[in-house]
Amino acid sequence: MNNETLFLLFILLSMIRLVYQLTEEEFLTYNFYTCWERPERKNLRLRFYIIGVVAVIALVSIVFFNDLSRDGITLYPASLMVIGIAFMMLMIRFRMKSGFDKRARKMLSDSNPNSVLRETEWTFSETGVTGKTAVSEVKFSWDAFQKKAIANRSFYLYTNAQQAMVIPFRVFSSTGEKEEFEKILKQHLPLSADLPVATAK
Repeated sequence: MNNETLFLLFILLSMIRLVYQLTEEEFLTYNFYTCWERPERKNLRLRFYIIGVVAVIALVSIVFFNDLSRDGITLYPASLMVIGIAFMMLMIRFRMKSGFDKRARKMLSDSNPNSVLRETEWTFSETGVTGKTAVSEVKFSWDAFQKKAIANRSFYLYTNAQQAMVIPFRVFSSTGEKEEFEKILKQHLPLSADLPVATAK
């Protein structure tokens, strides 16, 4: 074999091809992670939770003002505060999830049929990433990806703050293929591009 043939063989061996179509639930989960759960959104989440905690404490203090001023903090109002704070935390997350899901579904319905959830063939190689659908083709160099994250049993490869390529774990034919994909990511995307790994749900 000459050098050119060996090089082409190396490219083929280090190439991964994935063909899949995102489900609506996978897209909604990715959208919620990007808009709310990402580490960069920590300060936003803290603001909402602090406002919620303050609101619960203020409400309990007003309702039990006489008791608190006479007896101080007793078990009953303290228990109500704890329960109220826990309920408020859950409500904030539920309301945020519901709101982001509603906007994402509207975006999907306003788009051309299957424009977002269309089946795509992705090829990952030494030279970059290529995506093909029935009507279009896109190409990315590895430099185009700014961040990568592992969350919700998926890889998220971000090209900007809001948009990412979503690769669910389910699309890999074997554990070995998934491990080869991870090697490609480690080779081409620097550690500085890593977001903390989120707990799989």
